[in-house]
Amino acid sequence: MAVTPSRTMELPAESPLFQDPESRIVVLTNSERPPPPAEAQVVVERIPGPELDFALALERLRSTHGIRSVLLEGGPTILAAMVSANVVDELFLTIAAKLVGGDGEVSPLEGHALDAPAELTLKSVLKEGSFLYLRYTIGKGD
Repeated sequence: MAVTPSRTMELPAESPLFQDPESRIVVLTNSERPPPPAEAQVVVERIPGPELDFALALERLRSTHGIRSVLLEGGPTILAAMVSANVVDELFLTIAAKLVGGDGEVSPLEGHALDAPAELTLKSVLKEGSFLYLRYTIGKGD
């Protein structure tokens, strides 16, 4: 089962996941808008409030759909929101062999300031070619 959060319900209905009739997708949203038409089996879980409450959303996934763990593949804004909600217990960070430049800070978190820095404990390191795959626990020791 796939789960996707959306504040706007502007979902990628043309993507292969949403076009596959065998796909089951739960959409977590605080929007009242209906989802776009899709071939997939789409269930909308509406979480009330001005912001999407990820703690409540994950509890709803567990109680309604039996989902006990979630692998988040997202960008810095959703990661920051979930870390701020204290619902992330592990971080898998990939370091790629690329140099980029530009103005501003580069961070895996964006949009939500943390009350305090999150403590990370390194659990494992994997090297494959020029890539490093790091696994951390967040906010908890061993």
